[in-house]
Amino acid sequence: MSQSARKSRRLAAALLPLLPWVVGVAVWAALTETGLVDPLFLAAPGKTAAALWRGLFGSHELSWALVYTLRRALSGFAIASLLGVPLGLLVGGVPQVDRIFGRTIDGLRSMPATALFPAFLLVFGIGEASKVAVATFVCLWALVIYTAYGVRSSGQTRRHLLRLHGVSAAQIFFDGLFYPALPSILGGMRTSLSLALVVTISVEMLIGTKFGLGQTIYIAQSTYAIPTMYAAIILAALAGILVNYLFQLLTRLCVRWEPAAR
Repeated sequence: MSQSARKSRRLAAALLPLLPWVVGVAVWAALTETGLVDPLFLAAPGKTAAALWRGLFGSHELSWALVYTLRRALSGFAIASLLGVPLGLLVGGVPQVDRIFGRTIDGLRSMPATALFPAFLLVFGIGEASKVAVATFVCLWALVIYTAYGVRSSGQTRRHLLRLHGVSAAQIFFDGLFYPALPSILGGMRTSLSLALVVTISVEMLIGTKFGLGQTIYIAQSTYAIPTMYAAIILAALAGILVNYLFQLLTRLCVRWEPAAR
């Protein structure tokens, strides 16, 4: 294959992920320009893009909203990671702990965090702590389950062999428990990070929020500022894409031995 053909193929592969966006915007424009959808419910792409640009670089309303949302989501994600990964290693590595807490974790994972928001308000108040606590709650159980699954998938044989060779407890932990489970842990962290963004935006649409993408969407909807509403929604999607892409890069650096990470 010639060099120009290889370059063309690489360019096509790089542009291929943009195809759904191009098709989506084309359909969106067709719906608004032909009048099939009332502009009161769906703003035109041009007006939405103008609102997005103005909110990011003009009034900075969307810029600050994104900062507040990311701060809450990342704070909840960080706390959940510090708690969930060790708990998952314990649940996955100690069968007795799994027998005691496994069903409880499954039940807590299934509970809708947004429905529990009034309880979080009672415990943590209407400030930032309640919103961070909701994000932490959602991320925590996903991380526990992913981590425990990674530990179980690695099996006991590797750890038994390490014990037979008389290695230290620290080496058994890292080589027999943590490193084999790391791909699953990172997969759980990636999923949890997306959940944190979604739940944080949802909670921001409820009471007690002054700034954030969720509050911006809610206010724009209430005042029929439809282009601003869709601009905030698109910004949330772009933030999620960027965060996931950065986490994929981190995964490739941390688990280079995994074929899926290459």
